Amino acid sequence: MNRATDLGGAFTAVLLLLFTGSASAAETDPRITGIDLGQSGVALYRLTHDAEGRSAVRLTVPVAHADDVLASLLVRDPAGGVIGLTTATPSTAPESLRGTAFAAGLPDSNAGLLQALIGANVRILTPRADVTGAVLGVGSGQEIIGETVIEYPVASLLTLQGTVIEVTLLPGSSVEIPKDAVAPLRQAAQSRADGETQRSFDLELAATGPRRIELSYVTEAPAWKNSWRLSLEEKRLQGWAIFENTSGVDWAGVEITLSTGAPVAYRRDLLAPLRIGRLDPPTLMQDRPDVRADQGFAAEVAMVAKSPAPIAMEDVAMADAAMAEAPMSGAAREAIAIQGIGNVRYRMPQPVDLRAGRTADLLYLDLPVEPDVQALYQPGQSGDVLLAVRLSAEQALAPGLVSVRDADGFVGDAPFTGLAAGQSRLLPYAAATGAIVKDDRSRNGARVNISASGGALDIEVRSQITTTYRASVPGNVDVFAVEHPKHGARFISAGGTVEENAGFVRVSKPVENEAVEITIIEEDVEFHQISADRDGVGQILAIVAAGDVEIDSADRAVLDQAATLNRQISDAERSLDDAQARYDALLGDQERLRANLGAVQSDELRRRYETGLGEVEDEIAQLLGQMELARKLVSQSERDLDTIIMQFS
Repeated sequence: MNRATDLGGAFTAVLLLLFTGSASAAETDPRITGIDLGQSGVALYRLTHDAEGRSAVRLTVPVAHADDVLASLLVRDPAGGVIGLTTATPSTAPESLRGTAFAAGLPDSNAGLLQALIGANVRILTPRADVTGAVLGVGSGQEIIGETVIEYPVASLLTLQGTVIEVTLLPGSSVEIPKDAVAPLRQAAQSRADGETQRSFDLELAATGPRRIELSYVTEAPAWKNSWRLSLEEKRLQGWAIFENTSGVDWAGVEITLSTGAPVAYRRDLLAPLRIGRLDPPTLMQDRPDVRADQGFAAEVAMVAKSPAPIAMEDVAMADAAMAEAPMSGAAREAIAIQGIGNVRYRMPQPVDLRAGRTADLLYLDLPVEPDVQALYQPGQSGDVLLAVRLSAEQALAPGLVSVRDADGFVGDAPFTGLAAGQSRLLPYAAATGAIVKDDRSRNGARVNISASGGALDIEVRSQITTTYRASVPGNVDVFAVEHPKHGARFISAGGTVEENAGFVRVSKPVENEAVEITIIEEDVEFHQISADRDGVGQILAIVAAGDVEIDSADRAVLDQAATLNRQISDAERSLDDAQARYDALLGDQERLRANLGAVQSDELRRRYETGLGEVEDEIAQLLGQMELARKLVSQSERDLDTIIMQFS
């Protein structure tokens, strides 16, 4: 055998070893057999592996899943136990560069490079300067070009001559760094370029005999999207699920379960070495790592469509005629819906094959429904009249957009938040062209209830509010519904079917001759707490006098007595005020007469002043008596009023 033959044989042997090794490695890796996809950005991966006795299982996952494997891996081995899980410690740039100028990572600019090399001698070449010196720091500066202000980083250098020079790092600048810094910088760049995409874990199991083990872990995954197709003519509802294979490996015969739940999920950082810096005494507490809620991420759907070949117009007409007679294609097999606490889970009817990097849109539900089309008026929102379909089903339905079609084609999209088994929901999907609604709102007579307690009066005012909606709707609508906003009033009655909701009451009624009228009656209750005194009685009297008010007969009798006393007190106080004003005027006259009396010499004038002074003093005395009686009347009336007020029930 010649040398060429020897080399060829050796090469063949190497190839055989390589292929044999690859096949063996593939057989030892666990296989993905099931995935629970959620709409919250997390997924549960399930894998199986056939083990023989004590064995080591190598689990290879995308590097993005590595922390989640460490945090959530669950092993089910029917005949053994877990010895341990190991993996290679990651060699990250911060770890390999500890103790160098680039311990913080790879600089992304000349400014960042100089900031990392503070104290080192460098040479900076710019379109304006060529400077060598030790880096003191990096700041920022501005240049004004015309009306534009441009900011540039500025490096401060200490030259060999002892001069500190500032160098503006203009575009096109270059930096020569010390030779001992080149190798660490190159290592930092290489560390970033060599970032791994896969990570392997070695799981060691202790057991005897052949058996099948199951592995599972929770990780991030693109949320699956749900969409619905509703045919009003055929009375069918189809559910389609869109999801992506971003696991990095092909799925072959994978059991897919779709979940609508929203579990709490957190990002994990368990793979990278955790170094906790030591503090100076006497503070010995350590900073704890920050735990942040996982917000999930949105996946991009990449659906590829091939350009169709040209089709003759007569072929199109024939195809349209055939399609008009054909019903919408249904699902070969339907998913199984499982109602849980706070979520719905759909188990896909058959295993899924999906290559890595591909997106699937699968028909998983095809249900017969009885859609009920109504005209919906929402005065609390847009105020428009909409066409809406009432959707109900015997099984739980996931949220998603509903594409609605009738005999003429597409008629609208309806946002759908999902429903539980046996529930129904009204979904607006289009404007009701030609519909007109007029509403009238009136407040009827109020009823006032009064009660006294703890020195205060509690006033309850109840009134009825009547709202009438008169609608004219298209002839193809059989039911009209109005979502009457709640304004704090209590719903009493309406001439139609009533559904209570959080912010509104929906009332629906059959349409007759394209017209309908709905009257809603509510009770509005106002509460007032006022002081149990004259002012409080005055406020009650104002409420009663404001309109058509009904009041209890006993309370009315008490209120009438209180009103009479209020008038007596007001009249007495008015008389007292008038008497006080006259008294003040008489005191002035008295003082003037006394001054004149002391100044006159004539006996006749003296007698006249003395007579006038006597009359004034008599009137003053009379006024003082009247004022005293008025004060007593006010005081007694107020006491009587207090007693009467407490008679309010």
